[in-house]
Amino acid sequence: IEEFKKDPEKYVSKIKDINLYAYQYGFSPDPLVVKRDDLVRLTITSKDVSHGVYIKEYGINLDVKKDEFKKIEFLANKAGEFDILCSVYCGPGHSKMKGKLIVKE
Repeated sequence: IEEFKKDPEKYVSKIKDINLYAYQYGFSPDPLVVKRDDLVRLTITSKDVSHGVYIKEYGINLDVKKDEFKKIEFLANKAGEFDILCSVYCGPGHSKMKGKLIVKE
């Protein structure tokens, strides 16, 4: 978030706070839709068992346990559609647990 620290006035109106819920076997909301250059603040929690939130293109890989809250921030500086995957085995439907991050121009 170095870009934000260098010029906070530029990004303050672009802050997007999103509560992301992981559950067997999905994410809510899905898809996550933001604009390019938004500063995304995710607050992630699990409703049932341990899950992971993995977004390869943004270098995000975060584990969260049931009823735990974790926060992560990133600058959505790459436009496109990106998979959100669960990176912690969470049961027989784990391999189908996917969501989307859509970063619009």
